[in-house]
Amino acid sequence: MLQRPYVVLDFETTGLGPADRVIEIAAARFERDRRFEFHSLCNPGCALSSFIQELTGLTDADLAGAPPTILAIRRLMAEVLYDEPLLVAHNASFDLRFLNQELARAGMAPYAGPVLCTMRLSRRLFPVLPSHRLEALLDHWGIHADRHHRAMDDVRATAQLLDRLVAAAEERGVAVGE
Repeated sequence: MLQRPYVVLDFETTGLGPADRVIEIAAARFERDRRFEFHSLCNPGCALSSFIQELTGLTDADLAGAPPTILAIRRLMAEVLYDEPLLVAHNASFDLRFLNQELARAGMAPYAGPVLCTMRLSRRLFPVLPSHRLEALLDHWGIHADRHHRAMDDVRATAQLLDRLVAAAEERGVAVGE
């Protein structure tokens, strides 16, 4: 089991490029026997493509009253990531890139805490699996997620996946997140 405080994080975004913005943030912070969840929709200041609306189920109307992305990122840092805990994400390079892009827009320093990628951990522990995409791993492990590509559902599912991967790593004597 991971000993240090850790945060499972997921973003939904307007796209994949450097000009794209975060539209939904979810995080679950774990420390000792305590769990704290954070969720925010974000107004990116631009219209969503039909592809992103279809993928996430979010619409421009859903985001119209949400705080600007910069304010939501500042809240995330103040309430969840304030002490640079172990950051856990599936395909962590994606989430870390968007976190750092949004931190830069907010005039803040890049995230300097440790990062653990559940996709990389799965590849390391189970190299023969045909896919390490989140949906495929959830199916493999029998983990249910209500809605894929919605941040809080993906965070909760990734947290369950992390538990399974950490248990498998411990059985094999592989250190994780230390």
